[in-house]
Amino acid sequence: MSRRVKPLKPKPKAQLAHPRLYLYLGVASVVTVGVGVLVAASIGVRQPQSAAKAPTGPSTRPVTTAVETKVGWHEPVQASEMTTAAAVARFKYNTDPPTSGPSQDVWPKAYVSTRPMSKGLLVQIEKRGNVVVAYGPGTHVSVVREIVAFAHKVDRGSVSVRERSQAGEGIFVTPWPGLKPGHVDLLAWTRLDPLTAWQPSSADTFVGDFLGNAANTAQ
Repeated sequence: MSRRVKPLKPKPKAQLAHPRLYLYLGVASVVTVGVGVLVAASIGVRQPQSAAKAPTGPSTRPVTTAVETKVGWHEPVQASEMTTAAAVARFKYNTDPPTSGPSQDVWPKAYVSTRPMSKGLLVQIEKRGNVVVAYGPGTHVSVVREIVAFAHKVDRGSVSVRERSQAGEGIFVTPWPGLKPGHVDLLAWTRLDPLTAWQPSSADTFVGDFLGNAANTAQ
């Protein structure tokens, strides 16, 4: 006797997930990958400390070569030679105001100038071991008086300005058109300390380190 075999029922097809579910999963994946890329970039492409802290504004310097120190910045040396005012005007100095580069064969008659000194004159002053304090036009007159009084503690505006300051004993004061009102730059040969306000303590340290510093000017 033959036995009837029941036909097998086809297995039900798996029901596809709702289309919106795939959309949500796709968006979530994109967001996750994007966050991961941003985190990796912030960790792996971080600027060096000196570049990140480089001051911005008129007193600018190439952060790839300037070195931040305990007293401002040590700028790369630019060859210094006597030249004309026209050549100085064409030359591209590392900083504004400059700390090295071409200079002019001129010398100030006083330590304090009411008009901006030329770039060539500033370099001439600095390469002999002197210090320059440059302040932005529009700086309050009381602040300018403080700066001048600070400078006179060292040089007192003597009539022998040329002889004394040639030996690196002078602090010269000048307004500088590229600086903001109230901003002050302390300058020496290849040295620059940009300040957003006059700070006598910083100026004391700067002068103590670089005024008449033969090792610094020998670079």
